Amino acid sequence: MRLFYEFYAQTVVNGKWLCVVVKYGEDDAFVVTAYLTDKPKPGEDLWPIK
Repeated sequence: MRLFYEFYAQTVVNGKWLCVVVKYGEDDAFVVTAYLTDKPKPGEDLWPIK
């Protein structure tokens, strides 16, 4: 599984990160869940923003 994050400065509950959890199979991928959080979990950045 991989976690994808995007920061939203203005939400109903102030600035939050949207986390989308994606599970990858051999031939497909699907979203497991998505939620708002105060900060991203530590881990490896696979596609850092330049």
